[in-house]
Amino acid sequence: MRHLLFCIIILISYSTSVFADIPFRKHRASVFEQLEVTSESIVFIGNSITQGNEWCEAFDNHHILNRGISGALSSEVLENLPHFVKGNPKKVFLMIGINDGANPETVIPNTNSIVEYIQQNSPKTEIYIQSILPIRQNSDERRNHNVEITNILLKDLCNKRSITYIDLWSSFVEPGTNRLNAAYSNDGLHLLASGYAQWCNIIAPYVGSASVYADNQTNQLIETVQYPSQRASQFAALPIQKDDILMVGDLLMNTGEWHELFNNPRVKNRGIGVGYPNYSIKTFAESIPRILNGNDNQVSPAKIILQAGTTDAVRGVELSEMRTAYQALIDSVVKYAPSAQIYIQSLLPHHTKKMNDKRFMPFNDILIDLAIENEMYFIDIYAPFITEEGVCNSAYFNDMYLYGNGYLKLTELMMPIVTDEKK
Repeated sequence: MRHLLFCIIILISYSTSVFADIPFRKHRASVFEQLEVTSESIVFIGNSITQGNEWCEAFDNHHILNRGISGALSSEVLENLPHFVKGNPKKVFLMIGINDGANPETVIPNTNSIVEYIQQNSPKTEIYIQSILPIRQNSDERRNHNVEITNILLKDLCNKRSITYIDLWSSFVEPGTNRLNAAYSNDGLHLLASGYAQWCNIIAPYVGSASVYADNQTNQLIETVQYPSQRASQFAALPIQKDDILMVGDLLMNTGEWHELFNNPRVKNRGIGVGYPNYSIKTFAESIPRILNGNDNQVSPAKIILQAGTTDAVRGVELSEMRTAYQALIDSVVKYAPSAQIYIQSLLPHHTKKMNDKRFMPFNDILIDLAIENEMYFIDIYAPFITEEGVCNSAYFNDMYLYGNGYLKLTELMMPIVTDEKK
C-alpha cells in the first residue's frame, strides 16, 4: 500500500508539469501524422529526452526518424503508435516512462500494450526497449528507486516478449548512487552532448550505424543555461558539410523534422526554441559559434535559414533593440559561415490582430530592411498564413503551434530555396 501511495504521489508531481504542454504535444503528434514511415525506417519513440537528439545526424543515417514528443506519457505513445509504425519500420527504439513518474503500475502495462501492438501490426519490426534513465533533481533518490524497479520489470517484459532490452541506466548513473551522473546533464533530467554521445555509442550495434559522437564527448555550453545549452552542446558536436542547409532559430525550427519534410538529409535542424514564447534573439546569436564553429568537422554550409524574434515581439522588447539584436545575430553568422547564403525568414502571424499590427508586422518590415542592408534573402512566411481578419489561419495553427499540415505548407513555400530553383 505504501508503494502504491508513493507511486501516486510521484505521478501527481509529474502531471502538474506535463499537463501544461498538452497543446505542444498535440501539435507535435499532428506533424507525425503527415510524415512517412517505410520498411527501411528506424524509429526512435519517447519523450523530450528522445526529441532532444538529432538521431539521423548522430548516426549519419537518413532512415532514422525522431518520434520523440516533449512531455509525452506512455499512454500517449500508445495513442500515437499507429502513426509511428504505419509503414512497418525496420526497427523501433523506445524509451518512455519518466513523465509517468516511472510508475510501474502505469509504465509496464502501457509498454506491454505498445509491444503487443507493434508485434501484431508490424511483425517484422525489431523492437528495442531502452531502460529509463536516472535523474538528478530534488528528492531524486526516492524517485530513482522507482526508476530502478520499473527497469527491472521492463527487462522481464522483454524476456517474456522475446525482444531486446538495452540497459542504459547503469552507464548513466553516478557510481555509488542511483542518481544521474552530472557529467551528462545540466538540469538533472535532459541530456547534454556528452549524454547523447554515451547513449548513441551504446546502442550503435543495435542501430547498425556508427555514432558520429566522440567517445569522450565534451560539452561546449553557452551562457543561457539548461535547454539552450543542451542544444548548443549537441550542435557543436555534429558535423557540417559544405552542401548542408541549416534551419536555425526558435520553436518553429526546432520542432520541424526537416530532413523528412524535404526528403533531404542535408537539411538539418539547428533550432533551440522550446515552448511558447521561448528564447530571445540574443540567445540564438549566442548559440551561433557552437552551431557553426564547434568542431573540426564543421565547414561553412551552403545555406542558413534564420527564424527568430517571436519571443521578443510577444514580450514587448523595443523594436529598435530587436533590430540591434538581430543584426548581431547576422554578424555572428557571417563571421562563422562567410560563404553561406543567408535567408532571413519573417515571423509567422500571431493569433491576435493587435499583436500582429503593433509588433509582428513592424518587426517583419525591419527584417526586410536588414535583408536588403546585408545583401541577404528575405522569406515571407507571414502573408501565406494570415487571414483577412488579421490573425493566424486556424487551419494551420492552434493559437500557439503550427499543425502538421502547416509544416507541409511551410515546406512547400521553402522548397524552391532548398532545391535551388530560386534564391
